[in-house]
Parts: sequence; C-alpha cells; structure tokens
Amino acid sequence: MELTFDLLETGSRGHLEVTETVNSCNQIWTFPSVTLPVDIPPVLTSLREQVQGHIDDPSRIPIHVASTFNLVPRELAFERLLYLEPCLPHTTLNARRHPISGEVRDFVEQELVLNSGGPQHSGDPHHSGAPQQTRTSSVIVPGSEYLFIPPGFDHGLQIVDVPDGLEIDVQPDVPDLSNISRNLRHFTTQRESCPPSQSGNQILSTHVQMLTGETDLDELLQDDRLEQADDPAPDPTLTTDEQRTRDETADTTHRSGGRPVERLPSRPEQWAFSVDVSESVHEFHDRIPDMAFKWPFELDTFQKQAILRLESNESVFVAAHTSAGKTVIAEYAIALSMRHMTRTMYTSPVKALSNQKYRELKMTFDDVGLMTGDIQINETASCLIVTTEILRTMLYEGSDMIRELEWVIIDEVHYINDTDRGVVWEEVLIMLPDSVKIVMLSATVPNTMELAEWVGRIKRKQVFVITTPERPVPLQHFLYTGVTTARVPNGLFLFIDEESRFIEQGYDKARDTLKGKDAVSYKTQDRKIWKSVIDMMQKENRLPAVAFIFSKKKIDVICKYGKDLCLTSHSEQHQIQMFVDKCVAKLHAKDRELPQVHKLTGLLHRGFGVHHSGILPIFKEMIEILFQRGLIKVLLATETFAMGVNMPAKTVVFDSVIKHDGKAFRPVHPGEYTQMAGRAGRRGHDTTGTVIVLCNGEVPDVGQLHRMALGKPTPLESRFRLTYSMILQLMRVEQLKVHDMMKRSFSEFHTKKTVAKSLEHVKTQLEDVREIHCFLCNIDLAQYHSDCVEYYRLQEYMQSVILSHPRGVQDMHSGRILMVRRPQNQVSLGVLLATYVTDENEKMFKTFVLTDRLQQPDTGEMGVHPVEQIHLLGPKNPWFEVVNLSTKYVLGISRIVHNVDTQFLLEGLDGKLRNKKKLSGVVVDLIKDLHALSLKHPSGLSGYDPSKDLNICDTEVIEKWRAIKFLFDSLTQTYDCRRCPDFREHFYAHDRNVSIRQQHKELQYLASDDYLALLPEYHQRVQVLKGLKYISEDDLVQLKGRVACLMMQHEVLITEVIMENLLTDLDPPEIAALLSCFVLETSRCKQPYLKGALQIGKQRILEIVEKVGSAQVEAGMKIPVDFLKKQMHFGLTQVVHEWALGKAFSEVTQLTDVQEGVIVKCIQTLHDVLARVKAAGELIGNQTLVVKCQAAMTSIRRDIVFATSLYLQ
Repeated sequence: MELTFDLLETGSRGHLEVTETVNSCNQIWTFPSVTLPVDIPPVLTSLREQVQGHIDDPSRIPIHVASTFNLVPRELAFERLLYLEPCLPHTTLNARRHPISGEVRDFVEQELVLNSGGPQHSGDPHHSGAPQQTRTSSVIVPGSEYLFIPPGFDHGLQIVDVPDGLEIDVQPDVPDLSNISRNLRHFTTQRESCPPSQSGNQILSTHVQMLTGETDLDELLQDDRLEQADDPAPDPTLTTDEQRTRDETADTTHRSGGRPVERLPSRPEQWAFSVDVSESVHEFHDRIPDMAFKWPFELDTFQKQAILRLESNESVFVAAHTSAGKTVIAEYAIALSMRHMTRTMYTSPVKALSNQKYRELKMTFDDVGLMTGDIQINETASCLIVTTEILRTMLYEGSDMIRELEWVIIDEVHYINDTDRGVVWEEVLIMLPDSVKIVMLSATVPNTMELAEWVGRIKRKQVFVITTPERPVPLQHFLYTGVTTARVPNGLFLFIDEESRFIEQGYDKARDTLKGKDAVSYKTQDRKIWKSVIDMMQKENRLPAVAFIFSKKKIDVICKYGKDLCLTSHSEQHQIQMFVDKCVAKLHAKDRELPQVHKLTGLLHRGFGVHHSGILPIFKEMIEILFQRGLIKVLLATETFAMGVNMPAKTVVFDSVIKHDGKAFRPVHPGEYTQMAGRAGRRGHDTTGTVIVLCNGEVPDVGQLHRMALGKPTPLESRFRLTYSMILQLMRVEQLKVHDMMKRSFSEFHTKKTVAKSLEHVKTQLEDVREIHCFLCNIDLAQYHSDCVEYYRLQEYMQSVILSHPRGVQDMHSGRILMVRRPQNQVSLGVLLATYVTDENEKMFKTFVLTDRLQQPDTGEMGVHPVEQIHLLGPKNPWFEVVNLSTKYVLGISRIVHNVDTQFLLEGLDGKLRNKKKLSGVVVDLIKDLHALSLKHPSGLSGYDPSKDLNICDTEVIEKWRAIKFLFDSLTQTYDCRRCPDFREHFYAHDRNVSIRQQHKELQYLASDDYLALLPEYHQRVQVLKGLKYISEDDLVQLKGRVACLMMQHEVLITEVIMENLLTDLDPPEIAALLSCFVLETSRCKQPYLKGALQIGKQRILEIVEKVGSAQVEAGMKIPVDFLKKQMHFGLTQVVHEWALGKAFSEVTQLTDVQEGVIVKCIQTLHDVLARVKAAGELIGNQTLVVKCQAAMTSIRRDIVFATSLYLQ
C-alpha cells in the first residue's frame, strides 16, 4: 500500500502540517485544511505548481466540470421552415447607351455566371447582394477562406502559385462604357496608372504582397510619391480654387463629358466656402467642353465660377447686385437637370413673380411647368416653377416629385428676413432631402457666409458663396431741390459719386439753395417739384424712370400732377393703344367700364404707369410688359416693385427717405434703399445709373443720407417661429420631429454660434478668477452676497405687486415723483413722463431723472451692490437725463405729484418744438424742484406700504414684505464682513467671481443640445392642441388635427369653425362671405353693416376666437385674446357675399373703400381657403359641406377676378 502526503504551510511562522495528497481522479478541487490560530489567511499552492498541475492533468481545470456551464436552451422556430430562399436569376438585362447623350439604344439579355458567396468589394454599388457578373480571374486558388475585395480592385483578384521562370501576362479587362449611367458619377471605372512597359504579373504580385503582408507600407508610399512626380506641376498663375478645379477635372474629362467629379470636403467642420471672383477663370471652355447650355454673350467671372460648381454637383449661394445676371446660374442648373433627365424646382416668393418667371423661362426651355395653387400647368415638366409655400406643402406631404429632384433654385432667398413668411424659407431648406442640390439667389447681404454655413451644416454638404464686388453699371446719387443755379442749371446736386464717395460740397450746395426761401404750402411745393423733375428728366434724356413712393394715396395725387404732361410720341401711343385694346378685349363687357380701367388707360397713353397692390392684377401685368418694352416713361410704384424680375430703368426717383412700416414712421433702411436704387442703370445701355432724392422744402439730414446710401444692408436674420400647422404636420411623420426642426433652424444656429463665442470669452475670464483671502470676509461674505441678491429679488417682486395693484396703476400717471435706482448704487429722484408697454409685454416708465452734470454717465450693468441706507443724490451740478426704466429700477412711489406739463416736455425733448426758450425754462425749473426735494429729504421719500396703504391681505405678499424689512436690518447690522476695511472691494470682487461662474454655467447650458429657445412655447402650443382635442395624450394626431393639417393659415380657428358645424347650415355665398375674414389683411377700411345669418356667423366666429385665445392664455402663451380678435377682418364680408350672388365687379366695389387690386387678391386667396375647407369636409364625411363649398368656389371664380394672367397666354 502506497501512502502519499504533502507538507502544507499554515500561517507565517513556519508551521508545517502533513496532509494527504489530492486524488488526481477527483475532479472537485478542495481547499487545504489549516491550523488555527494564524496571523494571515492560508494560501494555496504556488502559482507555478498550479500551472504545472493543469498541464499534467487537464481534467483538473474547472471548464471540464459540467456544472459550471451556463447553457441557453434553444428556441424552436417552426415558422422558419415556411421560408424558402429564392434562387438567383441566371440572366440580366444590360442597357446599351449612346456614349455622349446617355440615351438608351437597346437592351441585351446576358447570362450570369453565379459566384456562390464570392467576394465583393465595399465600393460596389451592387454590394447589397444583387447578382454580379463574375470573371474566372476572381477565383481564389489557395485556401478555402473567402476574401473581401478592397476598393479599387474592381475586376477581382487571382492568387496562384507561380513557378519560378514562368511568366503570366494578365490583361486588365476594359468595361463597356456604354453601360455606365451618366448619372452614377461616383461609380467610375478605375484607370490603370502604370506605364505600358509594366507587365501584368508585376501588378498582380504587388496586390498579392499587400494582402499577405509581405510589402512594406513605406515602400508603397515611396512608389506613390514617385508616380506623383510625373503629374503636371501646379500653375502659379491659377488661384487655389482654380488649381483644385483643374486637378479634379483633369482625370475625368473624357469619361464624364467634361464635368468634374464630386469630392468630399477637405474640412468637414467648415461647410461654407467663399469663391474669389476677382481673378478671371482660365480655360473655362476647356474645363467644360460640352456645356449644358450656351448663351450668345460672354459670361462674367462670377457666372463662370458658379457654373463650375454646378458642374461639380455642388450647391451655391449667389448674392449679386441687381441686374448682375443671377438668372444665368438658374438657367444652367435647369439645363443640367434636363440633360440628366431629372427635375428642377424654381421657387419664388409670390405668385405674380412665379407667373413672370414662367413666361421668361418658357422662352428659353420647352419643358417648363407652373404650380401656384389655383394654376397648374404641365405638372410633370422637368422644370417646375412653384411658390415657396407650394414646395413646403410637397415636402410635408411627401410628394413623389421630391424623389425626382436634383436641383432646387430658391430665388430672392433674402426673403428669409420677412417677418410673416420668412419661416417658410427655413422650413423648406430644413426639410429638403440631402441629395438635392441647392441654388440660392439673393441681393447683396452682409452675412452670406453665415447663411451658407447654416445651410451646409444642416444638409451636410459644401455651399460655395459667390458675390459680386460691384454693380455692372455704377450709380450716381443726386439731391433735387427744384431750385436751379448758374452752376447747376438742372437742379441736381451730386452727393454720392459712381465710386461710392460722399460729396459734402454737393450736399452743402443743395442745402444752401433752400435757405431763405419763402414758405409755401406743402401741396404747392410738392406739385411744383414733381412737375419740374419730370420735365428735367425728359429734357436731359434720363427716362425711363421709376419713382418710388411709400404711399398709395400719394401716388394717386402725383398722377393728378401730371395730367397735362405727355411723354410719348404718336407712334408709341398707337402701340400702347393696340396692346391695351387687345388685353382689355378679353374682359367682360361690364369690367371694361371700371373706373380704374379708364383712369389707367389715360395714364398709359401719356407714358405714365402705376404699380402697387391696389391695381388690378391684369393691369399690373400690362404695365410691367409695357415698361419692359420701353413704352412707359415714368412708373410710379411702391417698394414691392423693387422685388422680382429684371426691370431696370435709367433713373430712380425717391419721393421721400421716410416710410411707414405699419407701426411707425422710420428712415429707409440701407438694404431697402440699395434694392430700390439698384433698378437704376440698364446694362448694355447706360454707362451710369441715376438716383434722385427729392427735397421737398428741406434737405434730409446728412447722417441719415450717409447711413441710408452707404451703410451696410440689414443682415439676414431668422424669422423661425412655431405654428400649429408645423407641429401637427411633423407629428404625422416619423422622419423629422419638431425638436429636430427647432434644432436645425437658422435661429438656433445663430444662437449656438453666438453662445460659442461668448463661452470662449467667459472661459478666459474664468481662468483669471482669484479667490478672496481675508479673515473677516471669509466668515460670511458669501452668505452676505447671497442675501443681497435675495433682497433685491424680493424688492423687485414687491414693486411689481404695487405697480399692478389698481391703486398703483391709478397713481402711476405723468408727474408722479419716483425714487429711481441708478448705476453705482445711486438713488435719484425723477418725474414720470409716460408709461408704455413693449412688444415683450413689459411695462416701461419714461422718467426725467436728476443727475450730476460733471459725473460721467455709467453705461455698465446695474448689478448687485451692498444693501445700505438710502441717500438721495444731491448733485453739486444738477442736470437731467431722460431714461426708460423697468419695474426693478423703481425703488419707490412717492405721494408727491409735480404739475409740470409732461406732454410739452416730451415734444420738446423729441425736437418737435421750435420754442427752445420756453422749453429750457421748463427744464431748469424742474431740475431745481427735484434738487431741492432731494436736499430736503436726504434719506428718501416714503413710499407705499402694501398692507396699510393698499389694503393687500395676501399672506404671501405680507410675508415677503416682512422678509424685506428683516433682510434690510440684517444686511446693515449683523454681518462680520462689513467690518473689513476693504469690504466694498472684496464684495465687488466676489460678485464678479459669482457672476462669471454663473454666466459660464448658463452658457454651457445654452450651448448644449438640451437647450432650445422655442421649447417652452412648443410645450404651450402642445398643451393647447391637447386641450382642444387635436392630439391625444400620447401625441397622436386626431381627426381635428388632420383637418388642421389641410389649412395654410389660421389652421386652428378655421378647423374649429368647421368642426362646430358653423358652415353647414349656411348658403354657399354666406360661407364664402364669412370665410373672407381669414384672408383680408387690413382693418383700415369701412366696416359693412351685416344682418341675418352673416351677423350671427360673425358673432359665432368671434366666440370661437375667444375660446381659442383663452386656451392659449391658460397654457401660458403671451397672446392676448383681443389680439386674436383684431386679426379677424370682416371688411369685405358684404363685398364677397354680393360677388358670390353674381353681381358685377363694378357694383361690389361701390360697397367698400378697399382698392380693386386688394379685393381681387382676397377673393383669389379665398378660393384656395374654400378648396381646403372642401377637402376637410371630404375628410370628415360631411358631404353637405363639400357640395356647398364647391358651389361657393364656382360662384366667385369668374370675370376679372380670375382673368388669365398675360404671362400665361
């Protein structure tokens, strides 16, 4: 019997214990026994012994023990037996194409040699698993592993054992180029770059060595550098962009018809690139030998640069001066899409411009269509002209036309600045598929790179910005006073020359001519200056001219001034008469007798034209066509004429440099002036253009003229806003969410960009933060600062309570003495002059404040200051300042009221009074009174007590009032930090540190993806939609929401009108009449007297408006109910009702003072609203509503209101 044992160490003192050896057959390992007590736990055998034991006896490894396995039971899936893998086809169809045009000539069926699981390469367009035509040279001989072919080895690999001395000549196959589609430019056949002397087995050997790892990468790179040495050297005469373009096109000219191949951006973080147009484009026709479109004139440099980018399948943003030739770029994009057999969409801001562009492009291309809502011509055309709203609707509805798009041309993209409709441009740019290339055309704006960077970032593609440095025809700007001198016989005084230099001498001379002139009435002076300027332009051959007047009524007055002037010859009058007769003959007999028709016909005969929104559309088109033909000599127009197709004149006249923008009178902005003045100067006809500013009685201010004519145009800003329609439309689709739309908006891009710059600045300040090392201040300075912040917060809250109380509102009238908090923690007395509310619904107080004349005004922020006893400012040199104060800067409302004439004071301080002596006396007296009051009450005037004076019993208000008193006593007495000799210095240093850290934290949040400026409003609108049952609690669009998606304007209000069955019981004319309140855009008209069903319907609509408005207020939206009610305009209700009943247009125009053109536009828009209400009736199954809406549409679609556009005839 053999007995084996081991010696086991126990503890750390050298104790040994005899133990039995573990049986090798036992598969369960046990720990050796130990002796106790010991100092440390027992240990296993040494690592070396364990490893040796596992090698000698693998059965001891735990993996051989079945109990240690974690087995997952198999799941039986019998349904897999029902699926049978389809067999691959044995043949395929290959197209035979013309090598140049790409036209399909024939189809040939070819047999496929199927490769069972053979390799494919990652760059193959058919890599998805489609059957591939294989070659025997793609077979891998040694081994059984499949090999994934890397990109570049398009014809497969052949790996064989090559005996020594045996040469193998492998000839690369050349593909059939006629089978390669011209549109698949990314999938081009790789060209062999080796010289003819290099044999095929050398190429094959290199490939094999690369795959087997026998070739050093450095050697391959060295060989590649040697091959690059044979490439042509860069041409130093070319710019960087031109050199890159030449390199891109050099290798692809033959196989792609001269068009470059698209490259990936070299800097993915930069998406906008500015193209230098100062240098000419060399060898333009050599780079593009086969142009898609040719012109009979030589292109400008910026046009050639843009065309090179279009040929490279790249998006461009062309911001050029008026009449520079932006249309050329649009025409080439259209020609490219026709060559590629794809589609282009051309968008314009308004329907009238779409009609004009259709006429223009129809003369150039055959396959052109038009879609503007009520007009649809050739919808399947290769080039489709649409309004921006139509394109947005297509994108929301997922139209099949979008799939065929290659180019989208967005004309007048600076319309993104439009307050009401700018959001449409942003929606379109955000929702366009990334595969669509974009051509943006715009007037000159200062931040083109910023807009291009945004578009490139959201579309993940490069955008090349091309701008024109100067106008093709320079401009000269004159002041016209109507007074002639010996040196200036025509009365024109040059104040800006053709090189954009301001001529002060000319301005001074114009101002001097008006000095000492006898005062005459404005009407007399206006008539005289207009007659003289027209006579001067005719004598000096400065016609045709466009005169911009910012009032339609003023245009009618000026037309009367020229009733005895005739600017046309007998021949021109005959041409005008023939054209007018031809156009008017298509109208109804009664429509030809309209007063506006007779009035405009007489003006046209004498060479005058009128163009504004009140003119009938057909006459506006007649005037535009006659002006293009040169038969109209003077065109009186509003600024809307400056937007649109190319209609240049020789001279542009400004009646005034002040305009009313719907809210108030203001100077003309530089961008507006540039757009209108840009109409002067006809390319190819005039060497310079003339701009004339009329001086009716006085010369405009020199600073105003300088800013207007030479200032920077208004930069493009985002007008993105949330609408109910946008929210509901995006909730219906899964591709894009509302949050994604908000994140991609131009406003968020601008915000993130601004925040990023601010964050970098704050990070720099954060590095300079130094902690305060002071024994006293380290005790409680932080707490003292925090309590000061809380004190000012409670004080602001209490002032808002007092000022919103009925007693506070009543007492806050002009003349009330206030205690005002000023910079540097000063407290001054002031007199309230006026109270107003801002657009953000914040109440502001215009106050006359006592200041020190010698003290420099502090323009810095009025931040946190130590809380101290009030000491009113008693300046040694009393003076005043008029400031606008918010609630938090009003420290107290006194019981004293000054009897100053505040209205007289306001007018005098605004410069509207000529009696300066009386004004100065009032100001001096007011300063003396405030100064005396400050010296009499140095510790301040007593204000209102919420509980004693206002009888406020609200527990929360009383508690906060007591907290203010408690904090004031505590902050002025108990804190140790106030005993520090450098307390104020340490306090402001700590305040700066806290401010920087807080600002850094806020900026980090603003820069994160979690922040969206419109997110609170989004939640509020969603709450409204849920309350009105448009969406469910799970954000699913309900029936009412689907109806609202059909509407283009006032979607919630019109849906409520439909769903409350307000229209079903009405007659078709009454339905049309009531719905007109949603399309009229002005309330400045005579209000009709309604009765019967129309009056009842009006009241019910206003009740619906109040219900929706109340729901918005309850959700937290700051849109007053009265504001919504004011948007409902019933001024044309009676007009539309009578028109739908069949009365003549001449009769219905007598029922209102709204001009004919506005009536026509409203009825045309109403037709679209009725069509959408009809679609809503079909959706909800209300056939009665469907029939009545169709009848209403038929009744209003007639005669001059829907006369066919002259551009479409």
